[in-house]
Amino acid sequence: MKDLEKILAEHQQWLEDASTGQCANLSGADLSSADLSRADLRDANLSSANLRDANLRDANLSSANLRDADLSSADLTGANLRDANLRDANLSRANLSGADLSSADLRDANLWHADLSRANLSGADLRDANLWHADLSEAYLRGAYLSGANLWHADLSSADLSSADLRDANLTGADLEQVSGVKWADCSFTRHGEDGRRLLVVVIEEKLKYFCGCFQGGSKEILEYIRAGDPALKSSRMLAYNFVTKAIGV
Repeated sequence: MKDLEKILAEHQQWLEDASTGQCANLSGADLSSADLSRADLRDANLSSANLRDANLRDANLSSANLRDADLSSADLTGANLRDANLRDANLSRANLSGADLSSADLRDANLWHADLSRANLSGADLRDANLWHADLSEAYLRGAYLSGANLWHADLSSADLSSADLRDANLTGADLEQVSGVKWADCSFTRHGEDGRRLLVVVIEEKLKYFCGCFQGGSKEILEYIRAGDPALKSSRMLAYNFVTKAIGV
């Protein structure tokens, strides 16, 4: 982008002394494949910017406005995105490993296949975000807002979900191995005509929530689902239901 170095220099001056320089306004800018590694873009306006494939490793984007920005396949490894506005942003296949996203606004963001392993998402707002197949292994999600989030087949192994809001989140197929802060149990269907299917039950707000394929609901809903389903599969499904319900011990 033309004059990018000048904009960054003036932004640095503004950060050091608000009476000089100018806050970077890169709204709608084409920064695709740009090298912004270690750039200091605190409080910058990058709304609707094209940052596809950009190198933002270790960049400081705390409190930056990235709403509606395209960060697909961007490298944000170790970046500081604390308090950043990422609402409606496209972060599909982005690498956010080890990034600080604490208290960031990620409502309705697209994090499809994103790498969020070891990321700090404490207090982050992920309501209605798409985390389909996202890697959240070892992520710190204490107090995060995940209501309505799509965590279909997400990897949450060894993540900390203490005090996280999981109301109406879709956890179908999610890997919760060694997760902390959430009580869960699961079992797989084998040799019952439904090979490969998995029934997961999670305690959310002191109530049991079941996930299996396209189904998700409470105890009453899953029993009705089993009763109304294929009679040939009723016994195996009841066996799975009884097993996970007993295993979770609630």
